[in-house]
Amino acid sequence: MTEPDWEIWTNGTLLSSLLSECSTSSYDSCGYLFGKDRTIRSSTVTDHQENVEKQRRVTTSNSFQPADAQRLSSLRNPLFHLSENVTGFYVARRKATTPSLQELSVLRQASSVTTKHLFLLFITPNDVVYKDSASESLCWKFWCYFWKEGKVAKTSLRIRSFQSTSEAGYAEWHQAGFDVSETSAVATAQAGLSNCESTIEALKNGLQELHQSCITLLDSYPAVP
Repeated sequence: MTEPDWEIWTNGTLLSSLLSECSTSSYDSCGYLFGKDRTIRSSTVTDHQENVEKQRRVTTSNSFQPADAQRLSSLRNPLFHLSENVTGFYVARRKATTPSLQELSVLRQASSVTTKHLFLLFITPNDVVYKDSASESLCWKFWCYFWKEGKVAKTSLRIRSFQSTSEAGYAEWHQAGFDVSETSAVATAQAGLSNCESTIEALKNGLQELHQSCITLLDSYPAVP
């Protein structure tokens, strides 16, 4: 299989829309990162195929509730009003790619005002898996974006499916159109994945390291005036 074409997200009120959609189970997974340790708390939706019909199973943790989406959606720009405890947000979609330059600009401005480590993750689950031409192994691809004090960093994380968990995924860093370092950095996540659910869990396990690597990278560059 070839790498899929990524669907572009162009919704104007990014965070409130994501939260609203998550509350109606339109996404595969969504959640917050809490506190300095960036603990992940999430609400997940997993699709199952059985007898040609897709059955949807929803598991909701106590950290994300529809009321959260309604509360943040009522704000004019939720990015400026995130709780002090919330250090990031992530969402999983069936197809994903770079947000529009306009959205990145809004997020860049928001992170300048809040000085928070804003975080957004797009996950492409198993139905858009593709084969790595170099290794001949199946891959899941993830887009990760990080903001801090007006600076933006983007990473494309591919997690390969190996026979054992001794192998690791890898991350590639890319410039996101602002003052972002082009220096490569690597973050690992456990592989040996067999389905979408374990893919998401594996990414969660490696997410704190990936996040910290990016924050360290952003710390090394001055804030945007």
